[in-house]
Amino acid sequence: MKFISEKKVLSNDGTHIQQTVNDSLIAMAVAIIFLSCVALWAVIQLTQFYSNKVDGIDEQIHKIHIMRVAALERTLLMYAMVAEDDPFRRDEQQMEFYREAVKFASARTEFIKSDLSDNEKILLKNQGAITRNNYPIQEKIVDLVMSGKNALALTLLREQAIPEQNKVLKELDKIHMSIDKKNHLIKLKAESIGNASFVILLSIVVIIVFSVFYIIKKTTFRLNNIVSELSETRIAHQNTIHELIQQKDTLDNHAIVSITDEFGSISYVNEKFCEISGFSRQELIGSNHRMLKSNVHPDGFYEELWSTITQGKVWHGEVCNQRKDGSHYWVKSTISPFLDTTGKPYQYVSIRTNITELLEAKLEAEKANRAKSIFMSSMSHELRTPMNAILGFAQLLEMKMEGQELDFIKEIKGAGNHLLALINEILDLSNIETGEFQPMFEKIDINTFVNESILAVQDIANNKNIKINQIIEEGSVIYVIADRRRLKQALLNYLTNAVKFNHDNGDVLISIKLIDSSKCRILVKDSGPGLSKEQLSKIFNPFTKKDEHVGLTEGSGIGLTITKRIVEIMKGRVGVESEEGFGCTFWIELPIE
Repeated sequence: MKFISEKKVLSNDGTHIQQTVNDSLIAMAVAIIFLSCVALWAVIQLTQFYSNKVDGIDEQIHKIHIMRVAALERTLLMYAMVAEDDPFRRDEQQMEFYREAVKFASARTEFIKSDLSDNEKILLKNQGAITRNNYPIQEKIVDLVMSGKNALALTLLREQAIPEQNKVLKELDKIHMSIDKKNHLIKLKAESIGNASFVILLSIVVIIVFSVFYIIKKTTFRLNNIVSELSETRIAHQNTIHELIQQKDTLDNHAIVSITDEFGSISYVNEKFCEISGFSRQELIGSNHRMLKSNVHPDGFYEELWSTITQGKVWHGEVCNQRKDGSHYWVKSTISPFLDTTGKPYQYVSIRTNITELLEAKLEAEKANRAKSIFMSSMSHELRTPMNAILGFAQLLEMKMEGQELDFIKEIKGAGNHLLALINEILDLSNIETGEFQPMFEKIDINTFVNESILAVQDIANNKNIKINQIIEEGSVIYVIADRRRLKQALLNYLTNAVKFNHDNGDVLISIKLIDSSKCRILVKDSGPGLSKEQLSKIFNPFTKKDEHVGLTEGSGIGLTITKRIVEIMKGRVGVESEEGFGCTFWIELPIE
C-alpha cells in the first residue's frame, strides 16, 4: 500500500510539473506580445501626432503662399490694365483681377480656421484691416482705367495702392515667420519626446530579455531537480518491487499476481487479478491465459514470450489484455519461471502492474508537448511581425539622428536584433520538435564549404584579434551528404561560439578528419577557458550556456541544442571534448559520399 500511495503522489507531482512549465511558457509569450504591442502602439501614436502637427503647419504655409501670390498678381494686373490699349484684353485682365481677389479671400478664410497662435491672429487682423483699406483704392484704379483715365489711375496706383499692398505683404511675411518659428519649436519638442520614447522602448526590450532569461533559467533549474528526484524515486521503487517478489502477501496487496503450472494452466490468482479482468476466481482457476487474449498483439509476440520462459529465463514486457466485458487494459508484466532441481520450469509466477492510466497520461503528455511546440511556433511567427516593425522604425530614425540620440537608436536596434534572433531560434526548435523540418540533402564539397563559413565569421574574429587557422586533408576532395543551409547554420554556431567565448588574441583551429570510408568529422577547437565536467554533461541541453556560471551573456542557450538536432536529422552526430582551462573542441560527424 505504501508503494501505491507513493506512485499516486508521483503522478500528481508530474501533472503539476507539466502545468507549471506550460504556465511559465505561456506567461512569457503573453508578456512579450503585450509589451511589444504597447511599445509599438506608443511609437505609432507619437509619430502620428507630430505628423499631423507638421501637416497642419505645411497647410498654413501653403495658404500664406496663395495669399501672397494673389496679392502680387492683383498688383501686376493693375499695372497691366493701366498699360493695356486693347479694351477686350483689358476686360480679361479685369476678370482675372477679381478671380485673384477670390483666391486671396478663400485662402484667408481657410487660414483663419486653422490652429493659430494669439500673435498670428493679431497679425492676420492687421493684414485684414490694411486689405480692407486698400480694396476701395484698387477698385477706384480699375474704374479709372475702364473710364480711360490711365494717367490718373497710374498715379493713384503708385502713390496709394502699391504702398498699402506692401503693408499687406509685410504682415503676411510676419505671419509666415511666426509659423516657421512655431514649426521649429514643434520639431524640437518632437525630438525631445521622441528621445524619451526611445528610452522607454529600450527599457521595455531590456525588461523582456531579462524576463525571458530569468524564466528559462528558473524553469530549467527546477526541471533538472525534478528529473533527479524522479530518477531516485524510480530506483527506490524498483528495489521495493524486487523485495516484494519475495513476499507473497505483500505482492497480493500491490500487484496483479497469477501462477500457472508448467503447461500454462492457471493455479492461482489474487484479488487484484479478478478485479481488473472482471472474471471470478472460479472462472480463472484451471483455465489458460488465452481467455484474456485481446488480439492486439501478433501471434509472434506470444510465441517469443513462451519461448523465453520455457528456457528458464525471466520475461518482461507490456501486454494488452481483454476483460470479461470485452474492454482492454494494459499491464506491465514480469513472468518468472520457478525451476526444479533439474533446471526445468515447473510453474510460472506472473507479476503485473496496471499501466493503462500511465500510458493514457503519456499520450496526453506527448499531445500537450506537441501543442506547446505548435503554440510557440505560432507565437514566434506573430512576434516577428511587430519586432520587424520596431527594427524598421529604428532604422529610419537612425538615418535622421546623431550624437546621443543615435546611440539610443543603436541600443534599440541591438536589443531588438537580439530578441529577434531569440524568437527565430525558438521557431527553429519548435519546427524541429513538431517534425516540420525536412532536410534537403545534396552533395557538398566540405573543404569549400568550410572556407565559406570561415569568411562569414572573419569580421567578428578580427574585432577580438582572434586568428582562425584551417587544416585540410591533403590530396583529397571530401563530399558530405547534408542540407547545405542547415549545415551552415550548425557550423556557424560552432565558429561563432569559438570566437565569442575565446580570449582576446586567441586562436581557433578548424579541421576536417576522415573517420572511415563512410563518414568524416569537422572539428572546431578554440583556446578559450574550456568546460567543466558538469558543463560537458549538459552543454547540448536546451537553455544551457557555455559560460552561464559567470552571469548573463549574449545568446539564447538553445543554439547548440538546435545544432545537435539538425545534425542528427541529417543522420550525423555531434560531440565536444574539453578540459577546463584548455579550450574546447566541438565536432560534427556526417556521412560522406
